[in-house]
Amino acid sequence: MNCSKYLFPNNLKEEHDKLVKQYKLYNTAKLNKSISKRYTSLSKNIFKDKSFIIIPAPTIESLEDESKQQHNCVRTYAEDYALGRCDIYLMRNRISPDKSLVTVEVKNNKVVQSSIKYNLNPNEKQKKFLEKWEQKILKGVA
Repeated sequence: MNCSKYLFPNNLKEEHDKLVKQYKLYNTAKLNKSISKRYTSLSKNIFKDKSFIIIPAPTIESLEDESKQQHNCVRTYAEDYALGRCDIYLMRNRISPDKSLVTVEVKNNKVVQSSIKYNLNPNEKQKKFLEKWEQKILKGVA
């Protein structure tokens, strides 16, 4: 790094912004790779009944979409999810699987958070589905 072009750029802010953008792209790609592995590992926990289906979050984009649809902060859990500090699941109506219904955080095979739009609580039917999924799939109790 003896080159003054790199040591003393003409426009420091512009060069800084380029590096920040490169870092974000690299970090997003790295997170997405880890999230994809987590999705594959957690896919054994996919569960459905006549009304609902629950799946692990497959990508960072799915977390961003969930945040947008639900007006919540689940996108900020991307790193924790990628590193296995928590599991993030997306609950949907079977008839409209692209529309967000309930965002679910799991730790140690236990639901620790579940919320609908604006971080409100799920309704009774949704709660019963989550309880059944937690007992039958996450805890393996028949």
